[in-house]
Amino acid sequence: MVKLVKLFPQYMLLPAVGGIALLAAAGYMVKRGISFWLALAVLVIGFVILYILALSYGVSALQNRLAWLYQNLEPERFLEKFEKLLPRAKKTPALEVTVRAYLADGHAAIGEFDQALALLDGAPVVTEESERLSAALLMLNNKGLIHFRMENAEKGKECLDKMRELLERQDEAAQKRYAENVRILQCHYDALTGVCQDDAYLRELVRNGTTALFRVNTSLLLARVYLSQGETNMARAYLEQTIEKGRDWLWPTKKAQQMLAALPAEE
Repeated sequence: MVKLVKLFPQYMLLPAVGGIALLAAAGYMVKRGISFWLALAVLVIGFVILYILALSYGVSALQNRLAWLYQNLEPERFLEKFEKLLPRAKKTPALEVTVRAYLADGHAAIGEFDQALALLDGAPVVTEESERLSAALLMLNNKGLIHFRMENAEKGKECLDKMRELLERQDEAAQKRYAENVRILQCHYDALTGVCQDDAYLRELVRNGTTALFRVNTSLLLARVYLSQGETNMARAYLEQTIEKGRDWLWPTKKAQQMLAALPAEE
């Protein structure tokens, strides 16, 4: 989250401008005969406080923009504001990958899957060792989800297989960190191509998901899972929940309405 504060350079002016004022104040203290070390302590502590404030303002600005998509379910408003941040991220490949992933989520939320994939396909190569794995897994996970939502099961499975190949070469901590992503992608594939039996796990995610958009998307997936099991009434219940919890303009809401209309009438 802290690295994303680079998207809001205006807030970093606070420690820069404030630092000049602090330096002047420290010089004045020394000139008045106050201890040099006391003046230095004031300078350092003041600068740290200003830097922390700048970071907090940047994080708050970022969280507010992300909330438009993930909590308020307003992807078009999110895209309008967040697209302006992409040029600021282009000097840092790992940061650009993250911004593109967020923007792709916004387009996918309104069913603009081609635009979402184009954003992900245009992501730069991350060469930094510490960032390379997470960037590659983020791209594969998001592409896989989009392909599955487009019902391109095999393309989604290619992304899932590549994720597993990467994770097999990582330590146990990394494998645990991405276990949920892998499991969800597998549920998508199983529901599209056969039968998924992981409904209990998905019900838990629907109840405890951290964002509204995640819960809506997972509720739709759970409906697909129940359809793969032949459980029409359970599928109907989660389709109705997707419609209730979503917004009319969201892709999962529209998809749930289509799927609900295609179900046989209740007995």
